[in-house]
Amino acid sequence: MISGCRNVHPIATRALTTREALRLQSFPDSFKLTGNDGTIRTVIGNAVPPLLGFELAKFIKENYTDCDFKCRINAP
Repeated sequence: MISGCRNVHPIATRALTTREALRLQSFPDSFKLTGNDGTIRTVIGNAVPPLLGFELAKFIKENYTDCDFKCRINAP
């Protein structure tokens, strides 16, 4: 179960399970975590959701060319 104080299940009177928290963060069901419950909760809480990371990387690739980056670094 994930933290009972903040990550509360929307219908049932219980905390989210680890798998539910991973799904909310857009991790695939095949994704596996190892470690104790506290470590796993921390990893999930600190993670950048994979779909968000993908969209952010796609935006950067589409909107910033190599020249843009070099010009900004070398600008006075």
